[in-house]
Amino acid sequence: MARKKRKSKTVPETWSEWATAARRHGVFRSSIHKRKKLDSGSKITEEQYLLLKVLWDIECPTMRAAQDLNLGDSFGQARDWLATFQPFQAYLDTIDDDKTPGSSEIGIFEIPREQQRQVCELLQSPGSKGLQSLNEEIVNSSLLSFLTAICKKHPNFKARWTPQRASLTAEFREAHMECLLDGFLASEVTLQTQVIIEVKADRRDKHSPEVFMQEAAELVAALVTGPPKGLTKDRGLLISQDGDELYITKAYTLDKYIAIMQDQEKNAITKNDFLNI
Repeated sequence: MARKKRKSKTVPETWSEWATAARRHGVFRSSIHKRKKLDSGSKITEEQYLLLKVLWDIECPTMRAAQDLNLGDSFGQARDWLATFQPFQAYLDTIDDDKTPGSSEIGIFEIPREQQRQVCELLQSPGSKGLQSLNEEIVNSSLLSFLTAICKKHPNFKARWTPQRASLTAEFREAHMECLLDGFLASEVTLQTQVIIEVKADRRDKHSPEVFMQEAAELVAALVTGPPKGLTKDRGLLISQDGDELYITKAYTLDKYIAIMQDQEKNAITKNDFLNI
């Protein structure tokens, strides 16, 4: 009797971890271009995920985020502007005090704060069913409202957050991988996609490692698709909300990785060429 493959509890963070998992699944020397059929990003298997050649740096402390995400001057500019944006400061006070704010104080953050409170309440009532149960639509509305409130009033912000469930398709040699987004940020001037969005109703530890594999698939599809519908190499950004948890994720890639995944270069991906997230 064939032994059932043991499911991993996490995704590889180093090449040696990837190599161990790839050998276990029999794909160490394989290529995604040889697959005749591929699952969608939301249904991706561990075997297919390993063929994407991705490594995650999961433990990235918030204090190190600006540096590790390579946000440059944008981080300081955003921080300084939000420090003087009174509705945002009033919004932060409501989180500290867990109180219901007056609409005149919180302004554009009134709706996203109410939606966030709803997410938290439903998350604390896991037995809720039917109309009073937490689902991805509620979380998605909460996230998009929050991101819009943060960005809408900035005088130099010329882009729009949208809940449009756009599809990105990574075309490989023999098959394709389709990924459905929960929303994205696109420039109002060039229509270039700048950030993609993924949400889950529950917290991340409830659906790991699947969520890591799905988000990696979405980032690969966005980078392989390329601009303007996909992401540019220097802006492989994904924002996600899992229940009441917010995450910012960035993919770092080499031109060689993208060229190989687009089947423009026939060489194999070496351990130094992996996509790092």
